[in-house]
Amino acid sequence: MNKEFLTKKIQYLIATLLGIIIFINIIPSCIAYSSDYYQNKILENIIANLPSEQEIQTIPPTAHPRLVATATRFTELKEQIKTDTTTHLWYAKLHRQADRLLTQHPSSYKLPDGQRLAKRIHNQITTLALIYQIEKDPRYLNRVWQELETAANFPDWNREHFLDTAEMTYAFAIGYDWLYNDWNQQQRDIISRAILEKGLQPAIKAYQTGENWTQLNNNWNQVCNGGIGIGALAVIDQYPLIASQVLAQSLQRLPQAMGNYMPDGGYKEGISYWHYGTFYNTIILAALNTALNTDFKLSEIPGFAQTGFFPIYINGITNKTFNFYDGDEKFQRAPELFWLSQRYKQPVYTYYQKQSPVHGALDLIWYKPIKKNITLRKLPVARYFRGTEVVSMRSDWQDSQGVFIGFKGGDNKTSHSNLDIGTFVIDALGVRWATELGKDDYNLPGYFNQKQRWIYYRNRAEGQNTLVINPSLNPDQNIDAQSKITSFTLRRKKISAVVDLTPAYYPEVNKARRAITLFREKKQILLEDEIRANLPVNLLWFMHTQADIKIDSNGKTAILTQDGKRLSIQLLNSQPKYQFTVMDAQPLISSPNPQQGKNYQIKKLTIKLDQIKDERLTVLFTPLIT
Repeated sequence: MNKEFLTKKIQYLIATLLGIIIFINIIPSCIAYSSDYYQNKILENIIANLPSEQEIQTIPPTAHPRLVATATRFTELKEQIKTDTTTHLWYAKLHRQADRLLTQHPSSYKLPDGQRLAKRIHNQITTLALIYQIEKDPRYLNRVWQELETAANFPDWNREHFLDTAEMTYAFAIGYDWLYNDWNQQQRDIISRAILEKGLQPAIKAYQTGENWTQLNNNWNQVCNGGIGIGALAVIDQYPLIASQVLAQSLQRLPQAMGNYMPDGGYKEGISYWHYGTFYNTIILAALNTALNTDFKLSEIPGFAQTGFFPIYINGITNKTFNFYDGDEKFQRAPELFWLSQRYKQPVYTYYQKQSPVHGALDLIWYKPIKKNITLRKLPVARYFRGTEVVSMRSDWQDSQGVFIGFKGGDNKTSHSNLDIGTFVIDALGVRWATELGKDDYNLPGYFNQKQRWIYYRNRAEGQNTLVINPSLNPDQNIDAQSKITSFTLRRKKISAVVDLTPAYYPEVNKARRAITLFREKKQILLEDEIRANLPVNLLWFMHTQADIKIDSNGKTAILTQDGKRLSIQLLNSQPKYQFTVMDAQPLISSPNPQQGKNYQIKKLTIKLDQIKDERLTVLFTPLIT
């Protein structure tokens, strides 16, 4: 009896344990699926209810100025400059910038790289126009006119690279609208005709013929449709038929890109293109609201409200970003955060953007002082951006000597991608230790061609902080690979994430995974790689750094020194074959080596293992506090 009772109890415990395991592993997936389904339904409903060109024609536009800023906002800003110290300081700097522009010649039609206009004048126009609105000094008005008149006489706005056309249209729209009441009729006609002939008409032709940019869902979509859309809003009174047609077309396409913010605001093209795309996305949403009193619920597309968290989490403790893909590691200035902060009642976006070292005209237009004492401290110290497959983790928000890690899986087919699944960056003690190289020269032959892109070092896995398996002339990760973050855990004392590397290296390996754990109190990082293969493979483990590297006699410990700070990196595998070495940041002998950018002052900490089948590499990073 007792034995039977014990057997049933054991069976019950086993069943309960299995149930818990199933719950832990299955339920989150079900919740995510349910959330994705719900978000897609919202997106579909918004798209289905976007207006036709005929419906747009029935909506009376507001009076000029009506694009992003209104007469009311300019009046408020004058007072805000007087009463708010931050606004006053930013305005004073912008005023000095406008004064410098007074002495410069207008931009000329130049394509220095053979592809893009040298200057697309939007910064000049917004700066000078804003200062004129506040000061009413005719020098600034006349300088805007010089810029607009000159560019109106350009042969075109480089429609072959339609990003230029869109940005020029945006600049002209702002110049026309913000200063509408100060232009004479002849000037209005010249500016509006330029918007029509060099912006809207080329856009209509592109929509009708299905030019490449009209089919994209990346930053090109947002910049082109946003810039052209605001141009349409500027002249919708003068040219109602073509303007409403252009606006309807741009509104129908914009959700294709905005859908990429789902489910949680991440941006697959990386931080630099997050700003580029999100800025123009925000510009058109703001202009729709000020010009038509509606954005047709586009701002309710799921994920867009949360996207302000993306730059906050991607920025490291050193004020350098996790610049994966063609990203820039510099702190990302993003005036659109001020608009997002107001629209979605997220004061932390305003707090973050205030830290930017540079503020322009749109910062002043969108910035509203916060009375509450806002910091980042209440935010979780780590975040997983699902879909983008990026994890950010840090020991503390306020500790400038703390630890930051950026880590990713991702999709190698994404626009501007590198073969960088598994790559990471590390900040500690105020220093960037593990660094990303960022983009190379966009004018290199075939840089954006999916066959040639992977011959360039900075785009290959060997140019990242990840693994290379069986190096050769071929791409060193599968170019179609998509890898998920399979586990993300945030606890009080430690944070961990795991990425499945298998899609990046199959069929060379049957299984590959990388795990990173941050021990918050000790500020240590544990990186673990697990590799299983049917046939022996050659493996290289890489980490790029600007630090000086010294390796101990047994090859198990590397001491990195940079800016007077030190970081210990220990290889915890005990067998003699596991050793650190140092390499230059340049192609392997077996790799392609075309003419490309040099990686001066960068070294690669390396582990090299030959003919392995089942291996586990464990590396411990420890900041050395003196």
